[in-house]
Amino acid sequence: MFSKIYNDEDLYPIISNYCNENNIEICLSESLQDNADDQLIILKVDEYYSSKKMHNPPPAVDCIILVKCDKKPCYDLYLIELKSINSPSGFNKENIAQKFKTIIDDFLGNKFSHIFSNEEYCNFNCYFVSDPYRCNNLNQDEYDKKIHSEGLKLDYFNSIKPFRFKNKVSFIQSKLPNPMISKC
Repeated sequence: MFSKIYNDEDLYPIISNYCNENNIEICLSESLQDNADDQLIILKVDEYYSSKKMHNPPPAVDCIILVKCDKKPCYDLYLIELKSINSPSGFNKENIAQKFKTIIDDFLGNKFSHIFSNEEYCNFNCYFVSDPYRCNNLNQDEYDKKIHSEGLKLDYFNSIKPFRFKNKVSFIQSKLPNPMISKC
């Protein structure tokens, strides 16, 4: 799959070394960084859907991260939206869900299905990375409990139908900045 991405004239320009925006980023484990050329591709899909290239573009997540697995012939697939906000009013939950839907239905399932639909995936994850409640003193488990127990706006993502790609399912997972992606 990686060679198909590198050889595609629409995908090659959106390949990146980082998934970051406004002081929020996805961190890569050291072992993944050491083998990034062989095991990792980051696509800045928001650049593909930018208004410079498309009139009235649909909402789209910031990045797709693909990690080629060592032990099995499959990939870990991450769809990632990054939001640097200081309150829950800084995001529209329906718009965030639509961003993931655009990538799954249009990007992966339609425009580039010849690349993405013929592969096997070990894991499929949808991450919304943000801290609208200023919980930087909590770990991820404590943050998840706070969201669910208090019925916060982010809990909406657990109430919508999960996203499907190929034979994998994922809810939008709320992640504190700056989560780590590791080898699979």
